[in-house]
Amino acid sequence: MNTFYTLIYLIQEWKRSLQGTYFVEALSSRKNTLVLYFQSATDPGNEPVPLMVSVDPRRTAAFIDRYREPRRANTAVFFSALSGAKLIDVKLAEADRYIRFVFEGDSELILMLYSSKANVIFSDTGTVREAFKREQELAGLPVPPPSPAQSKDVSEGKPDRIMFARQPLLPRTVVRHWMKIHEKEQLTAEQLRGEADKLDKILRSGANPHVSPAYGFSTLSPLELGNPEVPVLESVNQSVAKAFYTQVRQQDFSVRKSNLETRFTKTLDKINRSLSELQGLDKTLEKAAYWEEVGHLLMANPQVLPDGDTVELDDFYNPGSRRTVPVDRTLSMVKNAQEYYDKARAARQRHGASTQRIGRLEQKISKIEALNDELRQIHYPAELDKWIKRREEDLRHFGLNRDMGPQSSLPYKKAYLSGYEIRIGKNASSNDELLRISHKEDIWLHARGVSGSHVIIVMDKKTGMPPKPVVEQAASYAAFFSKGKGSSLHPVIFTKRKYVRKPKGGAPGAVNVDKEQVVLVAPGDPGVSEE
Repeated sequence: MNTFYTLIYLIQEWKRSLQGTYFVEALSSRKNTLVLYFQSATDPGNEPVPLMVSVDPRRTAAFIDRYREPRRANTAVFFSALSGAKLIDVKLAEADRYIRFVFEGDSELILMLYSSKANVIFSDTGTVREAFKREQELAGLPVPPPSPAQSKDVSEGKPDRIMFARQPLLPRTVVRHWMKIHEKEQLTAEQLRGEADKLDKILRSGANPHVSPAYGFSTLSPLELGNPEVPVLESVNQSVAKAFYTQVRQQDFSVRKSNLETRFTKTLDKINRSLSELQGLDKTLEKAAYWEEVGHLLMANPQVLPDGDTVELDDFYNPGSRRTVPVDRTLSMVKNAQEYYDKARAARQRHGASTQRIGRLEQKISKIEALNDELRQIHYPAELDKWIKRREEDLRHFGLNRDMGPQSSLPYKKAYLSGYEIRIGKNASSNDELLRISHKEDIWLHARGVSGSHVIIVMDKKTGMPPKPVVEQAASYAAFFSKGKGSSLHPVIFTKRKYVRKPKGGAPGAVNVDKEQVVLVAPGDPGVSEE
């Protein structure tokens, strides 16, 4: 898009469009992108002509774009001192991608479209007044001069190196494609230099602008490049604009897809870590069985008096053996037995809750892996857009769709349960803000007795309560984002938001709660980011 040959024809077209115009302003609302606006002198009522300049190393380009009303918010303004200056000429340096927009009064805008150090400079009488990039480095210095490419005759090395040494301005990707389809790799060095001169002459003699998936943008005839079916556009400028926006969409697609794949990987890693933490369920059952046995032994010997903190009993589970059992000397044997029964029952409850949680996590892994497999089969931007729309509910459920709006800009994280939006505070001050913006009919939840995030089930102003499974799952999130996260089971209180109030002068996150209910749940990870 920014080859020397392309610029030859671009400038010819620009001169026709920009003849007799005045410079209006230069605006940048996106990184590495600057738009120069020119206004017709003969018809000032017409819309300005925008010339888009991209200095992004991945897609360096310049072209006249269609007019859009410019954004003013979060937009930087450049070259204000040039406003109102009449454009006299547009010139391309010899053998260099160095374009001069010459204005009355000895002022110039210089476009240096080198991929690695592209820039736009405003100069006055040969001195840099302002620069789009590296202004502190360049301001006040003489304008950098063009650096024409020098031809060299090379006799050894790769065939393409020999050609590029002879004609250093030839477009690399296009020429390599041309050499491959015409089988030029076997030519002698002298023949390759002749082919390079031939291509240079063809590229200077006329433009056949087109865009191909095989090599991108080119002004060389598609017939020469083995693509007779590719349509040739009338305008080089139009073709550059098409190539630029196609590349933007493709690179945007690649970034979006890569980000989704990264989120899938991180979420799966997090779930697998949670599964690893739940290992050892058999030991939990073994402990429950042991404590129950001890309870039975104590119940069978209510008359025995403890010898300190232990008691020795006949072990009828192992005839002929004795078992030493730790006890609380302040309690009777029956009450000690009850303590062991309670421990056994709690262990079995933890086992049951952990088993259920493992099942949920395994289902989650299966679903996310299926989504990831689908994502891997997507190769085009339109496909990705359709897939995100089709899978929106799944992606939101697992906290994988940040395209709905960056959660980091909100005072809470979001998850979704059966159509209900769940909001989770990020910290104490975030909890206060979450409480403030919640509706009185929303459901408020918090892990009991420990610090942690406020959780809100959004009710959309509806009275009543959400289904019990939704409350329990949201409660598991409250337990997960609290100091009780490491517990197998933790109590969580919940009530209507209207029964929660901030005490006057209270610390961040502190609240008073009325009409609370309690649910005992296993901490559950909703899979949302803790940004």
